[in-house]
Amino acid sequence: MSGHLCAPSAIHGNRHGTPCPKFQMTLLAVAASAEPHLLRPIGKSIDEEPTLSCPCIEPPLTRCHAAPPHDHAARSHAQGGGMSNHVTTPVSPFQGAASARASDPLHNGTDRPLVPRELTPAQIKRGDIFTFFSPKENRTVTVHGPMQLAFRLQLEFDPAVVAVTERPRSILVGLDSMELHFWIQKRGGQELYANVIPNSQTIPGMDGKRRPRELDRLRSAAKDAGISLRLITEDELKAPRGRNELCYQLLGFCQSAKDLGNSLALRQEVAATTERSGRISTDELIHELRHHPRTHIQGVVAELLHIGFLLTDASPRMTGRSRIWRAEA
Repeated sequence: MSGHLCAPSAIHGNRHGTPCPKFQMTLLAVAASAEPHLLRPIGKSIDEEPTLSCPCIEPPLTRCHAAPPHDHAARSHAQGGGMSNHVTTPVSPFQGAASARASDPLHNGTDRPLVPRELTPAQIKRGDIFTFFSPKENRTVTVHGPMQLAFRLQLEFDPAVVAVTERPRSILVGLDSMELHFWIQKRGGQELYANVIPNSQTIPGMDGKRRPRELDRLRSAAKDAGISLRLITEDELKAPRGRNELCYQLLGFCQSAKDLGNSLALRQEVAATTERSGRISTDELIHELRHHPRTHIQGVVAELLHIGFLLTDASPRMTGRSRIWRAEA
C-alpha cells in the first residue's frame, strides 16, 4: 500500500516443505485477471505481488463430528432449507458494512456449532492442501485444492459473513455421501452451506452460464437434509467481483496486525483521517500518519477492510494509488 507493499507470506502448502510451482500459481490461476507475470519475489514493490511460499503443512486443529446435531439441521431448514439458485453466490468480499465500527473485532468470539473434519493421511499425501491462520475464525484453516482456497479467502473478507467452518458435514446424494465444503453464518444469523463446483462437473445452461451437472440431484439432497445449499461454479469463482488477488495480498497484513499493541488506537486514527478526507489514497494516508510505522498502518487498513469499515477501489491488487474510504449506508 504505499507504492511499496510487501505482504507477509500468509498461506502454506505442499507437505514436503519445498517450493511448489503448482501452489505458486494457485490464486492467480483462479483470479479473473490472473497472468503468470504477476508472480514476483517477496521484497519487491507493491505493484509486484509476493510469491506464494510452500513450507510444511500444518496439522488440522480439531477433529470433526460426522454430522451436525439434528436441531442444527432443523434450524438451518427453518432459515430457508433447500437448494438456492446456483447463480447467486453467498459471498461478496470488500463490500463494506455501514454498521461496522472501527473497534469491531475480526473474530466475533461465539461458539461454532460445527467443527472441521480432520483430513486423512491419504488426502494429505495426495497434496493440494493449503493452510493459513484465519483472523475471522481465530484459528488455522486447512482447505483442499485451489478453488476451495480461493473461495475461503473470499469468505474471509466478506464482512457479511461472521463465521465459517470447512468440511462441516456430509449429506446423502442418492446412495452416495457428499461432503459439504463450508458452513457459513451471515450477519443476522442466516446459516447456509456452500460447495465449489469445478468446470469438469458442470454443463452449459440455457443462459450461456455453466450449471452443475448434478443440479437436480443436489437440489433434492439439500431439501431432504433440510439445509440451504449454495453451489459456486468455477466460472463464478473467477469473476472479478471475487477479487481473489486482493484477498491473498491483504491476508498477511491482517494476520500481522493482531500482534500490534496499538492496533485499536491506530484504527481510530485511520478512521478519523479517512472520514475527514473522504476518498484518500493509501500513499496519502501513510503520509498523513507518518508518525506511525508504515507496516502498522498497512495492517490496520487491512483489518478495517476485513470488518467492512472501509471500502477500496483496489483491483486486482492494492497499490499506493488505491483509494480507501468509509463505508456509508
